[in-house]
Amino acid sequence: MCVCDETARDFVQLFFHVNVLKGVTMISLEKALEWKTVSVDVGRSVILQCDISGYPPTSIIWFKPPHLSLSNEPPHTRLNPDGTLSLVNVQPRHMANYSCRSPRNDEVIQTTSLIVMGLSVHSIYTR
Repeated sequence: MCVCDETARDFVQLFFHVNVLKGVTMISLEKALEWKTVSVDVGRSVILQCDISGYPPTSIIWFKPPHLSLSNEPPHTRLNPDGTLSLVNVQPRHMANYSCRSPRNDEVIQTTSLIVMGLSVHSIYTR
């Protein structure tokens, strides 16, 4: 930026740099090290929580390894506005590790293992 006086002979130059922080994404160390396990009976519904937070508030992305993004997959999967993941009418094929993260930071991840109860030995081996 250059500011000139009336005679245009004397120039005063001002330089500045603005560093804008686009946001912070975090999870507590306790939650990051915790291995979360959620059990649910076949045919029931479950809500998986994501403890990742940010400022300004961040959206949450859920995925299953190998990093398959979970979108709203009717009728069984629903991404809720509060960052939780709802699984409705859980079936044996839903048993997996579910991970959540913020789109602002790929390195802050939380994983929850979903265990489906009430399975017969036959249904485990035919998944």
